[in-house]
This record gives sequence, C-alpha cells and structure tokens, in this order.
Amino acid sequence: MTLLHGQDIKASVLSMGGRDDDHNPIVVEIDESKFGKVKYHHGHRVEGVWVVGGVELTSERRIFACTVTDRTRETMKDIITRFVKPGSIIRTDFWDGYLGLEDWEQDYIHQRVNHSEEYVTFDGVHTNTIEGTWNGIKMLVQARHRTADAMPWRLVEFIWRRVHQGNHWNALLETLANVEFDRLIGEDAPGTFVPDGPRVPAFTQHRRVEEEEEEEDIMFRLEAINIPVDEAVDRVVNLTDTYGRQGRRHSQL
Repeated sequence: MTLLHGQDIKASVLSMGGRDDDHNPIVVEIDESKFGKVKYHHGHRVEGVWVVGGVELTSERRIFACTVTDRTRETMKDIITRFVKPGSIIRTDFWDGYLGLEDWEQDYIHQRVNHSEEYVTFDGVHTNTIEGTWNGIKMLVQARHRTADAMPWRLVEFIWRRVHQGNHWNALLETLANVEFDRLIGEDAPGTFVPDGPRVPAFTQHRRVEEEEEEEDIMFRLEAINIPVDEAVDRVVNLTDTYGRQGRRHSQL
C-alpha cells in the first residue's frame, strides 16, 4: 500500500518555503533525529537511522523527511536546496552541518537557536514544530521498522497522511482510481532501487553520489561472477557470525 502512497505524493507538495502572496519570507524549521532501537535490549547500544526533515510554518504545514547516511554540510546542503525554495527563513539548531547556510546563493535567511542554552530565543526563534513532528512519526513507526531499509517507507506513509489529513479514506480511493500500476514495476519504476525489495521513493532517502556509484560497482561485480545479491548477503552474514563466535572463544581463553 505504501507504494501507492509514494506515487500519490507530488513534488509540489514537498517543495516549501519561499515567499507568500505579500512577498514575505516563509519560515521553515529544519532538524535531524535518530530513529533507532536498543540492541539486545541492554539499553546501551542503539542501532537505527538518522532522518533530516523540515516543516513549513503555514496553515498547510508542508513537510519533507528523508533518511541520511551522514549529517555533513554537503548532505544538508543537498537536502535543503532540494526541498526549500530560495528566499525562505530557515530555522535550525546549532549543528555544524547548517553553518554557512546563508551563503548557499539561495537568498536564505538563517535563524538559529542554541538548545544547550534555550529552546526559544528572545526573538521567538525555535524548532519546536519539527521536533513535535518527530514525536508524531515515532508514535507511528514501530521500533523494528526504524532501520535504513524500512524507514523511508514509513516516512512515505507519514507524509501521505499529513498531505491528506482529515480526508484519508477519500484520498486513498482516489489514489487507487488514478494510480498507474505499470509504473510500480520494471526498469522505469520511480525512486531508488533496493536489492531484493521494492523501489524506495527518492524523496524519503538521501544518498550521496559516491554511495550510488559504490552500489553500482558492487552490483556489477556480483553479476560478473554470477552470484545473486541475496546469496552474497547470506555469505557475508555467515562469515560475520563465524568470526564473531571465534572471537568470543579466543577472548574467553
């Protein structure tokens, strides 16, 4: 069903900010959040995935959210310039990845709040709206789905729910009536290919060019030696388990 949600979401819905009808800059709050689960239930090691998202402070409350493999300045620039229109007021915390945002030649106005000192500045700058959105997403997404593979699909569902808030049933019927099912399979399917799985809509998963090239190289090498992707993954898992058991035995000697 999430495949249908992804095809129903239009690019115009994800583009936000800019200026209103009176030419005033629109505020967009941007933040990052770790979606993870405690490994082995010991309460120490947390595995999961980082998500970068933004919320437009208008009545429409437009939102974008996508998983990332890092939170570097380059990644933040890629994401923000993709979803946020020039001329916007962008509010963030003091994470280093946002430094220099006003110099990206997008006419952005950067307002920051230092969470180590306060949550709302004297001028009323805050990121409470996007942080509240994180809470809403975490209520929707079960811990077992907070992974790099599953999280993009859960973000598709949340964005779809936000876009069609108060009208989910009619929106679903309209989507089913208008969806082009042949676009959900085959070489022309939208989004990014995930081995042995459905295609993830690109708007909820950010990947660097280097990562895409590395994956293409791995796929090419596997095809050259005629090893299916799932078999290669099984071999890696088995080797990891074997060496892990050997390491634990040596540590006990």
